[in-house]
Amino acid sequence: MTEVIAHRQPPMMRQMFSEGGKKPLKIVDLFEREDKQSPLDALRDHNHRMGLGLDQTNMEYLVAEFKNLGRSPNDIELFMWAQVNSEHCRHGVFNSSWILDGKPQEHSLFSMIKNTHVKTPEFTISAYSDNAAVMEGAKTNLWLPDYSSRTWKISEEVVHPLIKVETHNAPTSISPFPG
Repeated sequence: MTEVIAHRQPPMMRQMFSEGGKKPLKIVDLFEREDKQSPLDALRDHNHRMGLGLDQTNMEYLVAEFKNLGRSPNDIELFMWAQVNSEHCRHGVFNSSWILDGKPQEHSLFSMIKNTHVKTPEFTISAYSDNAAVMEGAKTNLWLPDYSSRTWKISEEVVHPLIKVETHNAPTSISPFPG
């Protein structure tokens, strides 16, 4: 993880790529606070201080779940929750319903993108699996090792191109600002 909070200017390269020492696990006390802050307010403060990007629904869920577990979360649990439930991973905006010029749209942005494959599936072996697609390939000659003779030989094989896509949605805890 190369996360660095830069308040006034970007971090120096040596700072970005330096190895930090191990840090102890920290319990984020939500339930037995001396300041009498509510669990939700305590989590809201931690969320803001650490830049986790949790929304109200996430925080309410986490407070309820950790109350059911009978303990407060640790900093790693909250950080990991923020990552796996971020827009970057869940694509809530891309999967949302939306209105254009006052008219509700039939498809989410993701289903509109995927609709191109529904309408024209030709030349596609696999689409929209782990942000990747495999297109129908062609025969080509490859140099491959022949282990029995310990030499290289030309082999004619069908090669299917793989196209990997990453949406890099913002904001996320890793990238809180667009760009």
